[in-house]
Amino acid sequence: MSDAIVPPPPKWRPFAWAAGAVVVVILVSVGVVILVHTAMSCGQGVSWHGSPKECTGVTDGSAPPFSPDLTEIEHAIRDENAAVAADGDYVSVVLMIPMTLRGDGTDDITSSWIRHHLEGAHLAQLSHNASTSKPHMRLLLANAGSALRQWSTTVDQIDQLRDKEHIVAVTGIGLSVDGAEQAIQRLQEIQMPIIASILTADDVGGSDGFLRISPTNFEDGRAAATYVTSKMQRAVLVRDTKPADHYTSTLADAFLDSLKEVPNFPVTTREYNSMNGRVANTFSYMRPNVCGPKPDAVFFAGRGRDAIDFIRELSNNPCEGRPQMTILTGVDMALFAKPDDNLIAHARDSGISVVYTGLTHPDAWLGNEDGEFSQTAIDQFDNSCPVKVCYQQLSKDGLEDDSAIVSYDAVLTATEAIHKASGSGIESVQAEDIRAVLGQLQEKQAFHGATGILSFDFAGNPQNKAIPMLQLIPQQPPKFLQLVKPGPH
Repeated sequence: MSDAIVPPPPKWRPFAWAAGAVVVVILVSVGVVILVHTAMSCGQGVSWHGSPKECTGVTDGSAPPFSPDLTEIEHAIRDENAAVAADGDYVSVVLMIPMTLRGDGTDDITSSWIRHHLEGAHLAQLSHNASTSKPHMRLLLANAGSALRQWSTTVDQIDQLRDKEHIVAVTGIGLSVDGAEQAIQRLQEIQMPIIASILTADDVGGSDGFLRISPTNFEDGRAAATYVTSKMQRAVLVRDTKPADHYTSTLADAFLDSLKEVPNFPVTTREYNSMNGRVANTFSYMRPNVCGPKPDAVFFAGRGRDAIDFIRELSNNPCEGRPQMTILTGVDMALFAKPDDNLIAHARDSGISVVYTGLTHPDAWLGNEDGEFSQTAIDQFDNSCPVKVCYQQLSKDGLEDDSAIVSYDAVLTATEAIHKASGSGIESVQAEDIRAVLGQLQEKQAFHGATGILSFDFAGNPQNKAIPMLQLIPQQPPKFLQLVKPGPH
């Protein structure tokens, strides 16, 4: 069994209170203020970084959980890692995502998104280790901090641990922000293979040794345009101009470029900047200009949390003369839509339907006659689960936010590469072997996962992957509408 991961000493250490808790009593004229500081430790492999401070770094699960709701899954990963290490023949795959939140309303993800990423990755780990395939796999957890702000120290730690921990790939990333772009660039510099889970921005990623499981925003935009233009006549594009958010900028460009190809389909653009705060107020001022062209479709190129405010504004103040309207947006909607929220019912009563491009959906697995999806993956995620390794053993949650399924496919891709590399007569699988395999996962070397066919072009983007169109329904999980294949371009 390998030792728990211990990082290099940080350049500074937070001041440690010798007694564990120090009470400072400050006498002031209006009374006595008592400040209590309780000592906290990030644990082995993880240390304090950033402002506000977050426990970031790499752990095999033996460090204290990054948050209380991750306790059960982190302990399960720790135990599996220990069993694999005791066996001796293993490689390690890193799951690097934000595993802590700022909690100030600016987070682009949710705590359940984080937990589901870990659960999906662990399911793929268990599935691989339960097979006869060797080497087995350890799953290391790398918290790069909220919004990946601590990507630099985390990637440096991965590089320093690669030989000791037999690291052969990094999965996750999960956000189309500047930190993701910089982390990927640095990982490519150190020749570490990357398999991104939810990373839709077209201008983040690419190049040798990189794959992404999610279709790009360009593909999502084409899928949405295909879905809409056969049913509707005119649209408004609402776009967030916030700098450094690659998700919103590329989604807006994708919508525009796709709609330009449609004859006689006018599009008007409206803009907002989510950095300015009070976004809900901005939408109230924007509403008359959105309603002006009398659109039957509104393409919303913004984060899911802002989409909620936008939907609320149009639901409370519907556009006159437009009894029915469809708001379309991207995959981020899955993180913030709550089926038990009265908002969706109110929107429907106001004549507004909300449709978004998903990453996957269990109903898309029905009628899998053409083998688009892996039957093994379907069985593992199914509630009845007729196989040995089951998602329901790890989580009682639904699959609505997509993250468990996409994280599963990212680690599944890593294990496929490990299997192919080890089967080529290599005595010890290394990161460079995985890089070589990733570049060949297409055509005859393609395979199938929970999100569909896993075949990648030379930029690392998925090929020929069907995109599900989903609709928010009150008091229910999102409704699967149809699969759209954007087609050649």
